[in-house]
Amino acid sequence: MEDKIVLHHHHKKIKFSLLFIFLIVLTYLGFTSAASYFSYYGSGQCRDIFDNQSIDNRKKICCESNHYYSSDSLCKIKCDALDISPESSFCQELKSSQSQSPLATEIDKPREIPKESPSCTDIKVVNFDNQEKNFELKPSNPINIEMRVLAKDLQPSYFLYEFFTIQGNDIYSIKPISFEKDKTLFAMNPAKFSSSGEYQDSITALHNFFYKENLLDENRKPKDVLVVTSIIDENGVKQLQPSSCFTRFSIDPTPNYCKSFKVNQVELNSSESIKFSIESASPTTYSYEFRFLNLKNYEKTDGDRRYRPISFERTNNKNEPLQISKIAENNKTLNFELDWEDLYKKDLNNKNKYPEKVKVQAFVKPYNKSSLEELVPCSVEFEIGGDDGLDLCKDISISGGTKNSDGINELKPGQFITIKSQSKSKNITEFSYTFHNLDNLGSSKTKNNIKDAEPIYFKKEDPLEITKSTPKTDSKSILISYDDLNKIDLSTGSKPKNIQVRASFVNSENRTSKLDSNCVTSFKIE
Repeated sequence: MEDKIVLHHHHKKIKFSLLFIFLIVLTYLGFTSAASYFSYYGSGQCRDIFDNQSIDNRKKICCESNHYYSSDSLCKIKCDALDISPESSFCQELKSSQSQSPLATEIDKPREIPKESPSCTDIKVVNFDNQEKNFELKPSNPINIEMRVLAKDLQPSYFLYEFFTIQGNDIYSIKPISFEKDKTLFAMNPAKFSSSGEYQDSITALHNFFYKENLLDENRKPKDVLVVTSIIDENGVKQLQPSSCFTRFSIDPTPNYCKSFKVNQVELNSSESIKFSIESASPTTYSYEFRFLNLKNYEKTDGDRRYRPISFERTNNKNEPLQISKIAENNKTLNFELDWEDLYKKDLNNKNKYPEKVKVQAFVKPYNKSSLEELVPCSVEFEIGGDDGLDLCKDISISGGTKNSDGINELKPGQFITIKSQSKSKNITEFSYTFHNLDNLGSSKTKNNIKDAEPIYFKKEDPLEITKSTPKTDSKSILISYDDLNKIDLSTGSKPKNIQVRASFVNSENRTSKLDSNCVTSFKIE
């Protein structure tokens, strides 16, 4: 234990006020803890402690009347399965042999237990990383609670640890910790024989075991924990320790169980894959959960940006957020890949635009019932390059309506126009036409001689787009009426007047065409 920062019961830094509090706590615990202990001790002994003993020790335990005739019928059942009872020949021979032992004779002597025995000689909290953290229990840093007891005049059978919440030094805030109905939290360890009368024991505290709702404290998660220790003597009697045998620790309220989360590249382009690597900081890991957010799609709340999840699918009239879950099977690390095609899709939550900048939140669930809302994620960001697409465009044309003095097609009330696009390939299975408002430019820039016109929105989340699926062919026409476009563009608050139309193609191999000025045209609407 070199270089470990410890908290001794006699340390000068323990304030007298806290010691006074604990003296009062002991009186409180005498009532609150006794019921807890005796309701569990029999069942715990008969189920857990008993099963962890060797066969010889189980037989010896069955010789004890307090165990065999316990109120828990399981004790007797398990002893009968071994053909052992206090009246059996094995127990009679054991008792006879013990009566010859000087140690047994000394233990059996009638005596008065001195006030100083049992005596807690040392108790301390130790962080696993050997650094003082104000004894804060973190997901990545369990703590050990270690104690030493001097008990020459009676032999402890078990060490008992009981846990309570406490706020500062307020004795009225002390409440037992309970994570299950009608059960309070405690730990019990068997005591090993010591000829010197000095006994040592320790328990390990894990963050994920304490960060739960305390049913006896208005369902609040514990923040500061008081640990009270006792011993159970050879007669099954609980012996409270003097006021020195207690300690405290706090619990990290921001449980980030993620040690590291990385990607192998910051830009994902066509035909590439991106690799994710995550490492858990939790001693136990049930699963890894990943959420994908669109950094180009957010709402502002009090100046903070709240990014919306990416959605590629819609179920029951609801956009499903993109999430990935991986069962950990208690593995401390996980690696997985996603292809460009997995992420370069239309984001239903962002007006069907393809995501450009992505943030991935990673959550480590220490156990099955962990709620993501109570966990702190780690995250990575990366960009997604657009699809250059295939050279499939031949041309696009408009007919109908009225030609104005500039030779531009103009759509007037009661009129129709026909838009026809043609591909260089005859294996096109899908033709798409998107409509953009030339009076609502995203920027002054042009790409491939195409003005950066924003999509038209007649519905809040859906840009105006017409898609036609066909058997393999090389051309397709659509018919547009004046009434189809004589509506308010929600992006501008007014009716569009100058319309840009872009045509694209998808072939039988599910490959998309690139944006080509030969397949972009425009017209006016009165």
